[in-house]
Amino acid sequence: MQQSRRVLDIRPDRVYARHSEGDFVRRADGSILFVYTRFFEQNDDEAPSALVAIESADEGATWSQPREVVSAAPFGVKNVMSVSLMRLQSGEIGLFYIVKEAWYTRIMLARSSDEGRTFGRHAECTLPDRRGWFVLNNSRVERLHTGRILVPLAYHRTGLDERTGKFFFDPCACACMLYSDDDGATWSEAPDVIHPPFSGTRSGLQEPGVLELRDGALWAYFRTDKMYQYEAFSRDGGLHWSTPQASRFTSPLSPMKLLRQPDTGRLFAFWNPVPNHMEKSQHCEGVWTGGRTPLVYATSDDDGVTWSPMRPIEDDPRHGYCYPAAFFTRDEAMLVAYCAGGVRHAFVSAGTIGGYGHREEWYLLAQKIGFRIVNIVDPTAAVSAHARIGEGVFIGKNAVVNAYAQLGNMVIVNTGSIVEHADVIEDFVHIAPGCTLSGGVRVCRGAHIGTGSAVRQDVVIGREAIVGVGSVVLRDVAPRMVAYGNPCRERRPVD
Repeated sequence: MQQSRRVLDIRPDRVYARHSEGDFVRRADGSILFVYTRFFEQNDDEAPSALVAIESADEGATWSQPREVVSAAPFGVKNVMSVSLMRLQSGEIGLFYIVKEAWYTRIMLARSSDEGRTFGRHAECTLPDRRGWFVLNNSRVERLHTGRILVPLAYHRTGLDERTGKFFFDPCACACMLYSDDDGATWSEAPDVIHPPFSGTRSGLQEPGVLELRDGALWAYFRTDKMYQYEAFSRDGGLHWSTPQASRFTSPLSPMKLLRQPDTGRLFAFWNPVPNHMEKSQHCEGVWTGGRTPLVYATSDDDGVTWSPMRPIEDDPRHGYCYPAAFFTRDEAMLVAYCAGGVRHAFVSAGTIGGYGHREEWYLLAQKIGFRIVNIVDPTAAVSAHARIGEGVFIGKNAVVNAYAQLGNMVIVNTGSIVEHADVIEDFVHIAPGCTLSGGVRVCRGAHIGTGSAVRQDVVIGREAIVGVGSVVLRDVAPRMVAYGNPCRERRPVD
């Protein structure tokens, strides 16, 4: 695990503003399921959201397209989030998540009997007679050696301020534990509530996690605003806990993740090791990062008594990295998923660069140096919310992109052009002004469609082909061919 590479980067776009707080599980066919939270419109924790799933059949090297598995709408709310996955004793896959009501939250367990293709039997774990704002972090639910399921929660006071008529939220949290001894059929709350042992705090003990040690003791950890992760211990299955104290892990107000590698017993810790202090800024270039950089991991072979030197996963000071989940693959690697927020550098858009070769060159350069490429969409353009838009796309004045069309990276849809439903426009394509592409058309990478051309439904324009001005395209155009006319015919290879 000394070398690392990024295998998937799920970036925000004009439809989905944030992707975060997910977890992994192994499916019966050997593939890996990852379920995470996808936010619409805005990137804050209360924004409309859904839970979506992706799968990998090659140990995380490649991933499927996301599909929605849990919607907020059936609960009459806007927000569901923060996933923990677990293989249940019944053989089902359990999906734990939060449902956010107006002034309280519910912790839910959904079950899948078809290996994560669908989830049903959504049941509440929190106790209906003890409402409050409970926070369950992603990748937090633990199965103990006894079979008990333990759900660590932060509890915040909430309610309606009768003087102002406004909802209030107390950021200072205490921690509590839900547990089930019958595979999630029924739930109880542990008798101990874990209170912060310090004063002068706004955070209290937030976003707890739990790890079972080899001797059966439980190790709980909490983020705080005291420059350390705090820790507490239980020796009776999570019912009673020691007084929390500062751990060895320095940290800003950011979550940590501990887990054990199943085949070796080695412990892994993921966290941001630089604490808040007077000289440290929580912002970079005017954007809040929370001081959550670098993101590092360390290992322990003696159950947490000693730890290896820290190894960086991400260390860009312009970004904050948080809410990690980790999964050990069968090829002796480790997948780590995390949220990466912070400064978004606008670089260039397709409409500002020129021809296919130049656009590809600049796009690859932007990726190499870590800049994010912006989309430019004229306010008079009509773009369906169900269209998928890549990076660096330029959509000009009065252009139309209809439902389920797909535009790749660095695509130009120029003034007044129409891209119809289910069209697929691959990377670096240039559609000149006044073109009409009927439904089901595919325009392959780097192709150019000249001004005023019309393309019949289901036609394929080959890679780097050029369609001349005013053409009527009724049949496929081969790759790297110049074609024009009414009807359009292939004339010669591209020079």
